[in-house]
This record gives sequence, structure tokens and C-alpha cells, in this order.
Amino acid sequence: MNRGIVEEIEGIILRSERDNEDKYERYMSVLAGKRALALFGAGREGVKVAERLAKAFPDKVLFFVDNDAGKQGREIVPGIYCRSPKDMREYAADELAVLNTTLFYVAEIQACIADLGLSGCLVPSLQEDPCRRGFASFLYRAGNARLYASHLPELREAANLLADDESLSVFASVIRCHVSDENLTGDLLSLPQYFPKEIRELLGRDEVFYDCGAYIGDTTEAFVEQTKENFRAVYAFEMDPSIFKQLESNRRLKDGRISLFPFGVSDCNRSVDFTPMVEGEGSSYAIRFSGNLIASAEAQLRSLDALREEGVLAEPATFVKMDIEGAEMDALQGMQRMITQYKPKLAVCVYHKPEDLWEIPLYIHKLVPGYRLILRQHSPLMDNDTVLYAF
Repeated sequence: MNRGIVEEIEGIILRSERDNEDKYERYMSVLAGKRALALFGAGREGVKVAERLAKAFPDKVLFFVDNDAGKQGREIVPGIYCRSPKDMREYAADELAVLNTTLFYVAEIQACIADLGLSGCLVPSLQEDPCRRGFASFLYRAGNARLYASHLPELREAANLLADDESLSVFASVIRCHVSDENLTGDLLSLPQYFPKEIRELLGRDEVFYDCGAYIGDTTEAFVEQTKENFRAVYAFEMDPSIFKQLESNRRLKDGRISLFPFGVSDCNRSVDFTPMVEGEGSSYAIRFSGNLIASAEAQLRSLDALREEGVLAEPATFVKMDIEGAEMDALQGMQRMITQYKPKLAVCVYHKPEDLWEIPLYIHKLVPGYRLILRQHSPLMDNDTVLYAF
């Protein structure tokens, strides 16, 4: 283990925790002096911010604004409705705070706020937010810093399990991006995603590929290409009904060895409320947050071990890919018997939840201590497409 990198990581975490706590107190003090709080962005991140601010400021006027006319007039969380951006003009500039509560469309939202003449109402201010990331992004980074600082021993242990220097560099770069405005992009890009050379070298002619979070079949297509069509079977799982229809219609997957399943994977068999994918947000679904009203569909989840025992999956996996929006740990727990018995190659996304960066490698190592673990970055944006491989 490169102790210099680990010490650097710890220093970054502790500095960021102190800096972010100071900023948080300052921002909340500004909000306390305002009559109305407008949350620009009525999506998943906005819901998190609304739930926090509703508890902190129960007596304030709190509302969402969004450019999506379909959301305007809707109750997003109990008692908090979405309005048109122009409705913010009903309040004097000195009594209004505007918070950018999305991780997407940041530039468009900043431009809309400027067009309304309300840039001076932004919290944090443009001077305090030089990277223009907004309030939701700040809360995300501040929460990450606190979480990482409280789990330094686990982070050290996870870093110690990584098998090469590239993995450690990715580990450090991802943490720096998660807790600060630094390192939003990096030069550690590794392609193709899910098939680094360490995995490609191990692919045989009898692979059984489990594609968890299959989307429209792009990764299964890549698997077929990487194996030159020499494989035993593919089992692809997609829980979003509208996306599953697209998966079913993918002509390139019309192969008797490829089986498609209209449910997600988890630690047990159950149903879950979710919000179908929104074009441009880059994820298949969003699990319902406590008390909000944006979930609009229900999906079924299954344990892979249970599916094997029931005979639904005829072949145990030799290679498993998981990109399931933060449910990766649950899914791993739902196939622990298969992992310990058959030791398949694993490609598991660890960027959806900050704690996945240490919890998932520690869990996989606990199941199979002999696994070699590497971390690879598959996007120039350091908070996306970070994948842990075990083989």
C-alpha cells in the first residue's frame, strides 16, 4: 500500500470536513434571515434538500421551481409544491433565497436565474461557488466529508486491499472529488467500461454473464463482442418497465442464449417504489425518498441466489456486472452463496453511494479473501463510472 497516498486522502477528508462545516453554518445563517426559500430543481436532489430545510425552517415559505411544466403545480413532498421560475419575482430580493438543488442542468438553471435578475439571491453566492455547483452539490460534498471522516479506519482497510497503484490513484481522486471542489475531472480514464484488460484476459468460451442493470442492452452487446460470440449464456435484468421494453426490442440480443428478466436484483424478493428514468439524468431509476411524492411506479426485485435455487437461472455466473443505482450492496448480499461457491468475476459500480467505496470491497474480500481487487475509472468526471473489479 502506498502510505503517502493514504495519508494524503486522510488529510483531504479532514480539511474538507472543517471547511464544509464552516460553510454550512454560514449558508444556514443566510437562509435563516430570509422569508422564502426557492428550490430550483424538483427532482431527486431537490427532494433531499427540501426534507432537510423543512425540518430546519418549519415556519418559512418553502417551494420548488422547475422549468418542467409537467412538475409545476404538483406537490413534490407533502406541503411543498412546484411553481414556475417566474413566480420567484413575487418576493423582494432581500426576502428570497434561491438554491440550485439539482446536480444536472446547472448551467441552464444559472442562466434562468440570471435572466430573472435573481443571481444576487443565490445561496451559496456566485463568489462562494466559483465552480457553479449549487447548494445540492455542496450538501452532498459536506455530507461525504463527514461520512468519510467517521470511517477512516474502513477507508484505510479498503485502500490496503487494492492490488495496484492505478487503483489507489483512482481511490484518492474519487474521494477528493466527493468532498471538495477539486479534481472534478481526471486523467485516469480506462476503456472499455466493464472490460479492462485484466478482465478481457480471463474471458473464456463458456462464460455465463449476469448483466444487472441491463438498461437497453449496451453492456450485453459489449460482452458478446468481447467474447466474439463464444459464450454459454447471458441473463440480463432490468426493472424499469419502459426501459425493459426497449431491451426486449433490441434486435442485436435476439440470441437463444440471452435471457431477459423484467425485474431488478436485491438481497431478497420484494417490491420497490421508484421514479422512472428521466432523459438526461443518466440513471435507470430513483428509489423513493422518505415521504416524497415523486415516485410513480413499482418494480419487482429478486435475489440471485433465490432465482438459482428456484431453477429460474439454469447456470451460475462466471462474470457479473452491477450498475443498479446504489443497490449494489443489496444485490451482492443476495448472491453471496453463488459468489462464495463459484467465485465469478465481478464488475461492481461503486460511485452511486459514497460508502460503497469501502463497504463493497470489504464485503467482497470477506466473502472471497483470495479475490484480486482493482479500481478503474471509466469517465473523465471523477464522480461517475467508478467500477470495482474482483477476479
